[in-house]
Amino acid sequence: GQERALVPSRRFVQRSLVLLVIVSTVLGGCATPSASASVSDDIRELIESAHGAPAPLCACAARAIQNNWGWSNAPASPLGRSVRGRRLDRRLSDEDVRFLITSLDTPDPCVRELAVRIVASDDREEVVTGLVQRLAAADSSLRMTAALGLGLAPVQGSVGPLIHAMNDDATGVRANAVW
Repeated sequence: GQERALVPSRRFVQRSLVLLVIVSTVLGGCATPSASASVSDDIRELIESAHGAPAPLCACAARAIQNNWGWSNAPASPLGRSVRGRRLDRRLSDEDVRFLITSLDTPDPCVRELAVRIVASDDREEVVTGLVQRLAAADSSLRMTAALGLGLAPVQGSVGPLIHAMNDDATGVRANAVW
């Protein structure tokens, strides 16, 4: 019985492979960002595949996602631990940005982790506005995710809200705001 528990299930392996292929497609620039009014297929597939993904797989995918300084060891992650990242070299469409910001509202930690790391790479005010709005959420894990995103965002408008978040009741929010 114990030996069987160490072998990953077929569903876990299949989901893992799908998520890793999608991440490599998104990061490898295989898909062209669309100027159309729909969410890019690769962004939608990545976020939808992340629902319910196991934390180790999600951490691996998150390491493949961009940040501004080549590192992202924020003290608090939706996955419960720090992850490292690298650059995402593609421009997001307006719909991609809206979809990713909205995806932050799901309680799934993997979806939040991937969505915040992808959207924080974009320098639009819409990103900062969406993240600042989520700093006021009742859910402390959403506030923590928003503080992580604001820390990664390349827009100066994120400094004031992060300073304010340093007084949050939740440790993860304060830690990410200071970081």
